Amino acid sequence: MISDDWAKAIAAALVVALLGFFRERREAQGAKARAEATAKARARAEQKAAAALTETKFCLNCGKAISKICKFCPQCGHTRQ
Repeated sequence: MISDDWAKAIAAALVVALLGFFRERREAQGAKARAEATAKARARAEQKAAAALTETKFCLNCGKAISKICKFCPQCGHTRQ
């Protein structure tokens, strides 16, 4: 049979292996959650940017429709007020 020392060594090795497995699993789940949060934040930012681009103002100098976020008219270069 296996001596008590060997049984304790095998049990300790199993505990270490299981702890390592669960730590890696927890880290992988955390990385997945961070990636999902980043993807959601990126999607919200893209939606916000798209909404800002679709909102238009008109240049006071030449009358061309320009994006709300533009500081200068692309047609005449006039500063938007």
